[in-house]
Amino acid sequence: MNLDKKYILLIFAGLLFLVAIPVYQYNVLEPGDRLFQDYMYRNHMITPEDHQIIMIAIDEQSLAYFAHQRVYWPWPREFYGIVIDYLTQHGAEVIALDLLLDTPDFDRLSYRADLSDERFAQSVQEAGNVILGLNTGIYASELSPADIEVSTHTPLEVNNCAFPDTYTIVTQPIPRFLEAAKFAGDTQIGTGRDGLIRDVPLLIYADQIGYIPSLSFAALLTGFDEIPEISCKNGFLTVDTYTIPIDRNGNMQLKWYGKGGAEDGVFTYYSFQRVMRDALGYFRNDTAELIISPDIFEGKNIIIGANAAGLADIKNTPVSSLASFPGMEIHATALQNILNGSHVVLLDVRKSWTLLMFIILGSVFIFGYRGTVESTIYLLVFSSIIAMIAGYVFMHQHVMVPFTLLLITGALSYTGVMALNYVTEGKEKKKINRAFSHYVQPEIVREMISDPKKLRLGGDKKNVTIMFTDLAGFSSVSEELKPEALIVFLIYYFGKLSDIIIKEKGTIDKYIGDSIMAFWGAPLPNQFSAKQACRAALEMQSVIPDIQKKFAGLMDYDPITRIGINSGEAVVGNIGSEIRFDYTVLGHHVNLASRLEPLNKQFGTKIIISEFTYQQLPENFLCRQLDLVRVTGIQKPVKVYELIAELSNENQSEEQVVIIQRFEEGLRLYRNREWDKAISLFNEILSIANTDGPSRLYLQRCQLYKKIPPPADWDGIFEPKTK
Repeated sequence: MNLDKKYILLIFAGLLFLVAIPVYQYNVLEPGDRLFQDYMYRNHMITPEDHQIIMIAIDEQSLAYFAHQRVYWPWPREFYGIVIDYLTQHGAEVIALDLLLDTPDFDRLSYRADLSDERFAQSVQEAGNVILGLNTGIYASELSPADIEVSTHTPLEVNNCAFPDTYTIVTQPIPRFLEAAKFAGDTQIGTGRDGLIRDVPLLIYADQIGYIPSLSFAALLTGFDEIPEISCKNGFLTVDTYTIPIDRNGNMQLKWYGKGGAEDGVFTYYSFQRVMRDALGYFRNDTAELIISPDIFEGKNIIIGANAAGLADIKNTPVSSLASFPGMEIHATALQNILNGSHVVLLDVRKSWTLLMFIILGSVFIFGYRGTVESTIYLLVFSSIIAMIAGYVFMHQHVMVPFTLLLITGALSYTGVMALNYVTEGKEKKKINRAFSHYVQPEIVREMISDPKKLRLGGDKKNVTIMFTDLAGFSSVSEELKPEALIVFLIYYFGKLSDIIIKEKGTIDKYIGDSIMAFWGAPLPNQFSAKQACRAALEMQSVIPDIQKKFAGLMDYDPITRIGINSGEAVVGNIGSEIRFDYTVLGHHVNLASRLEPLNKQFGTKIIISEFTYQQLPENFLCRQLDLVRVTGIQKPVKVYELIAELSNENQSEEQVVIIQRFEEGLRLYRNREWDKAISLFNEILSIANTDGPSRLYLQRCQLYKKIPPPADWDGIFEPKTK
């Protein structure tokens, strides 16, 4: 083992660790960890075993039921009083209303507002365990603190807590309700930078008032006979035996249990109208048979709120994609987290540093003495193990490890070590790579030498023409050939075609099996790229017979080369990784060119070009339109043409021109659904040229459509079954 390399790897590991420290301290990779958490919540949920919370929902069914009784939203306050009386008599532990009752009720035909409000207040006061909702906010700049109403509700006594966020507007229940309630809790929940709710405040500091509990925290406090001591210490909020992790703003991160709502959600839901109807039946006759057994409310925390879509209390959470998430269920989730002690906490800092250093050192020295393939496998295995361990610890221990940081440091270790190996051990490989410079134009080599900055990852958009070639049926034949014959044939075949490409100023991108990918128009602009590519394709076809003759005695195979050509804008440059990259082309038009080559098999042709290449050709290139096709992966249909010849005064063919004219007329009849006329015309072409593949294909189509007509909305677009 090289001693110098050991030191180099050790220094690299140390530098990587030093970079990771501020990244960890300043939560630079927190968005990645959040995405990981979201994935775990959506796909690996663990619901609480002890359901201590019941939701009573003001749902669409409730709105419709009372509207049928000619009682419209908002309902009289005494409705809530009836339900509160019923729940109290059946042992509900806490009753929280996620509603803002900040204005007096109004008179209705059958209800006096003042009596309705008073009946509700009496029910709240007699229950002794009711929490009402209030809203906090920041006052507008034009208002002074003296103009803001101060809450009459007794604030909480809190020790050693100092939150930087303060609120100066408190929209609270009317004084009579506030006086009757056990607590008033804040129902406002802010969203994160990504628009999702991930945490909730437990305590809110309001100017001139003091600390106000959130609705969920107020529900916890209501469960005590006397308010216990509340204090902050080392990032935790302590209340009696409860220790709750909070951030610097007093927010608790939520652990989601699964999708929200009444339909197969985490919490038990009952419709408000159903509970109220049971309550009215019970108060008229306490022996009446009820739809919902009142025993289920005993000892439970009840939250009354809206989940009807029209009441606009649907929130965005990491699990909202599973189902709509009512706002009141966020308070329920927070309360269940506290009661169960299922809080999400970060891994201890010392443990995080130890784990990070272990991973950096281990990965650096493993990658340092392994090849690229082995190292890649190790990286994939390492990433999988980290993901599984992090997921298990998060879901079962509620501990969040710095998942994204661990993955990225592992990936950086891999990338850095591979680059180091390339610098220290890649001199011989560079010599070998130089041997392949004849596969590209000399202009590319000169441009790279004159400007070394070109040897970087990335590229520019350029107008190019791309060609793909393929040997028809060669894959199956190659299995029967001797390796020596196969290699000799491919060397000769590729040599002939490559010479033609380079002669026509093209760039050989790569050899793929028995195929060639080449392009024109880069790195230097070329306004004749389409013309040169098509000329190269025709010349390739002209040398195929010579190749057939040369290898006739060596193998039982007559080579047939199919070619696809397309022109358009593509990204041209050095694409790949920092370790290895190629000068190549990427983009939509490259994909289209690759799809055109296989079309030759279906049309019985040898060279197919797109409409974009056809539009750039001079008039002396003989082509015929084949079809309007929608190829795999590209939605917009494209006109495709068969490239037949480059005409001159010496080689003009009157027969070819006649065939093309009649074929185009047959194509028009085919698209107009004139099957008989088209059949007659294609038969006439085949009588002149019985090997004409496109005419034979359209003859078959017309005969089929004559028997089984296409649908009325048929647009004549052909969609190949294969790529």
